[in-house]
Amino acid sequence: MLDRSIKFDNLKEMMKNSEEKFGEEVAFYRDGKGLEDSKKVTYKEFCYEINSLGTALIEMGLKGKRIAVIGENRYEWELSYLAVVTGTGTIVPLDKALPENEIESLIIRSEVEAIIYSEKYDECMAKIQKQGNTKLKYFISMDLEKNDFNKYSLKEITKKGKEILDGGNKEFLEAKIDNEEMSIMLFTSGTTNQSKAVMLSHKNICTNVKDIRGISPTNVINGEAVCRHIAVMLKDIYNAYGIKGNTLNVFQRDFSERENKGENILKICNIFDKYNISYYCFIKNENKTKKIWLIKE
Repeated sequence: MLDRSIKFDNLKEMMKNSEEKFGEEVAFYRDGKGLEDSKKVTYKEFCYEINSLGTALIEMGLKGKRIAVIGENRYEWELSYLAVVTGTGTIVPLDKALPENEIESLIIRSEVEAIIYSEKYDECMAKIQKQGNTKLKYFISMDLEKNDFNKYSLKEITKKGKEILDGGNKEFLEAKIDNEEMSIMLFTSGTTNQSKAVMLSHKNICTNVKDIRGISPTNVINGEAVCRHIAVMLKDIYNAYGIKGNTLNVFQRDFSERENKGENILKICNIFDKYNISYYCFIKNENKTKKIWLIKE
């Protein structure tokens, strides 16, 4: 049954409430090929990393700025998204399937000053940096171990943020959220014309979160399976952390390996049937784990 005790009006409150209620429960399985060899990250640990990264980004002068994120479905993507949107500035998630020219176009149009990206986009970012057509000041790699001369390491930034946070800096922790101000800039698919920017607030998102409740607390949501549509990926993040205390798997494998060999095929309502998507999740019940395909007809 839905826990009505979890109340929030913005994503910062959502994460704070989830940390308090589910603190020692597993929020993520990450960096593995399956549950057995993956690292566990609790809600408490995840929120500490969010606060650390957010603190560091503010220290870098990015308070109130627009920051883009692009990459595969992985822990660092979700860490970056929430660290920006819960106290730093406006997050601009970019579609991972976009061609290079469209990525640069959206970076220019959104006027972002920093971008956080996976190593898949190293070459693309190097070209954008060399051409100098954008307002980007910071190129932040999810995979780089140490800061380089012209790009930054997300790991290094987060580590520095932990030191600043532990030293007593509370600027990110005490950041006030305007629930009705634009905090998320999403771009439409642009299948028939140039993609259009959709400006979303915390109020918009939290209203949607409350409309998509219902996943059991025992569910394990397989993050690798989420398709290219960012709105669908965010649905799982919000539902897991805002409602039930679910666990997200973020196995970094290529989803092109998927097969459909007799698994259940379901027609999904709500946000799923707005998109032509292929999606599955692992449903964990007692001692059994079943892989279920969720495919729009």
